[in-house]
Amino acid sequence: PVPRSVPGELIVIYGRKGGVGKSVIATNLACGIAKEMGARVALVDLDLQFGDLGVLLNLPQSQSIIDVLDNIAQADVQYITDVMAEGPVGIRVLTTAPNPELADLVTPERVERILSTLRTAYDFVVVDTSSHLGDVTLAALDMASRILLVTALSIPAVKNAKLALRLFETLNIPTQRITLVLNRCEAHTEFNKESIESHLKFPIAVQLPHDPRTVVNSINRGTPFVISNPEAEASQRIRQLLSLILPARSGNAPQQQPARRGLRFGRR
Repeated sequence: PVPRSVPGELIVIYGRKGGVGKSVIATNLACGIAKEMGARVALVDLDLQFGDLGVLLNLPQSQSIIDVLDNIAQADVQYITDVMAEGPVGIRVLTTAPNPELADLVTPERVERILSTLRTAYDFVVVDTSSHLGDVTLAALDMASRILLVTALSIPAVKNAKLALRLFETLNIPTQRITLVLNRCEAHTEFNKESIESHLKFPIAVQLPHDPRTVVNSINRGTPFVISNPEAEASQRIRQLLSLILPARSGNAPQQQPARRGLRFGRR
């Protein structure tokens, strides 16, 4: 990969509750950026015990983040790229540990090194995280230039989104770096966008439709729906999300780096 003059954007996707669809959003977002902008995109699975990005993209489970850790001292961007699998539209994917018990080998310091290295050559680094707020997830959130907080139309999901927003405030993460995404929206429900925004005191940027047929078909094919079904409403909403969170299409505009907040690892 050709080195960038400024670090690439780091987009971290977080859901305080599992099952809200963040991994599906991560794969479609990464492929959407590559397709719409012709950008170099790296997709990283930091859901270290139960990550699904490799499965969602039907990738061979040959090498993973563990292979990078085995040679972390020599892991330059070319080495990491060689470990990564090639996904749709040319994105590169760093899959999670093949066995959950290996997750403990992935430390916050090593994650920071991997993400910083990838940003030297990729225009965008998209990171899927665990809903468990461990040290590795905190490290990724700390580095993020943009955080996508994913919630859904249920009382537990909205409650957990409120907890996440409080956490971000505690960590001094500026609100302008946070984008709230409401997934699996249905036309007829007691909940609606206005009531959720009122409860969270935070604006919903994009609503993604509840479309299980489109999502399941794309998962079964191992191809994100932004590619396999670009005219679907879900694909249109992903493109709407891209237009909100991406910088000008120059691709090389200098990015303001987030101030390091010095998170204290070990915090739960």
